[in-house]
Amino acid sequence: TLFPYTTLFRSIGSASPHAHRTVANAYLGLLNNTRGGGAQSILVSGESGAGKTETTKIAMSCLAAISKSSGECSDGALESSFLLEAIGNARTVYNNNSSRFGKWLAVHFDQQDKIKACKVRSYLLEQSRVVGPSPGERNYHIFYYMLKGTTAAEQTKYGLLDSLSKYAYTKGGEFDSPGTDDSHGWAELKEKLKHLGLSESEMDGMFQACASVLNMGNVKFKETGGDVWSVENPQLTAQIAGEFKVPKEMLDTKLTTKTMKTGRGSTYTINLNQNQCNDTRDALAKSVYSGMFDWIIAKLNVTLGGNDVPDSDLRFIGFLDIFGFENFQYNTFEQLCINFTNERLQSHFTDALIKRQQEDYKREGVTCAHINFPDNELQIQLIDGNKRSEEHTSEL
Repeated sequence: TLFPYTTLFRSIGSASPHAHRTVANAYLGLLNNTRGGGAQSILVSGESGAGKTETTKIAMSCLAAISKSSGECSDGALESSFLLEAIGNARTVYNNNSSRFGKWLAVHFDQQDKIKACKVRSYLLEQSRVVGPSPGERNYHIFYYMLKGTTAAEQTKYGLLDSLSKYAYTKGGEFDSPGTDDSHGWAELKEKLKHLGLSESEMDGMFQACASVLNMGNVKFKETGGDVWSVENPQLTAQIAGEFKVPKEMLDTKLTTKTMKTGRGSTYTINLNQNQCNDTRDALAKSVYSGMFDWIIAKLNVTLGGNDVPDSDLRFIGFLDIFGFENFQYNTFEQLCINFTNERLQSHFTDALIKRQQEDYKREGVTCAHINFPDNELQIQLIDGNKRSEEHTSEL
């Protein structure tokens, strides 16, 4: 049952805890800016699979309904959710549709309290997934949409092979992700991109970038003597170089050598070994995908009017949808950053909701039951690099 929007002002105090009530409170706080309200922020947190992404979408729909907003901006903000999931979500062992990036979405309002613009910022895209999903997991959804949904003509157009198993970056993840229709996802993705104002040439560029990333993973290297390695399948780098619009010789050279500069201004070239060639190839693939992701965010801000809103505009409600805590058998540096962020937030919650409350009760002489909770402050201080007392150090 939807929150009773028509009786918002008189029933908000009696509504049960719910995403709708949180959004309604934030909207009322925004309208109450003459009495200390103003800009509001909603943090959507929880472990992986807890429903953060879906809750954010529900909250956005609720906000559009409460404010009685309609038009390209509010509709585009809702449409953008599918696009961001396609390029930033993947199946993990914990969650079939896990957000592998953090997102800040600021919804700005005009003087009539209607949505006028949205500004999107992304944080810490999990680039390592592009080149190496863990066993039992998949790469980003868009790769599966393309390889399962494209027609033969589209495969030829983008230089795609016809099977997930033929690509190093998707091999091992050929299985379906429950709740995600890969074949239908391709058609829906193209439709959403059109609604968000992307031209045919811009969409082609986006899809070509994704295809180039997949092809990059299939580049192999061979030893040509004297610990010198070269590209084993030059016809593939020729195709990729054409897609990047750079000379093939330049791409091959960058993949197999590195240039060093001395302090005196001279330069010299060093041949890379096989592992270094593989790392360079993967680094390039991650950089291309990350650049495409950032480009999409920039296009969204143009479509949603975010670039037209000055930083001084504080008539907004912000949504922070962060990545969920996960603990894999092998955790990358990116996962460490993700988990550290979550632990910092958990520490903030326990400090605000438990520690300070208990201190207030003690100071005011209020009798209450003591609440025991896990305190991760020492671990946070260790990673954060803050100075700790000798007592804390000995405890750690």
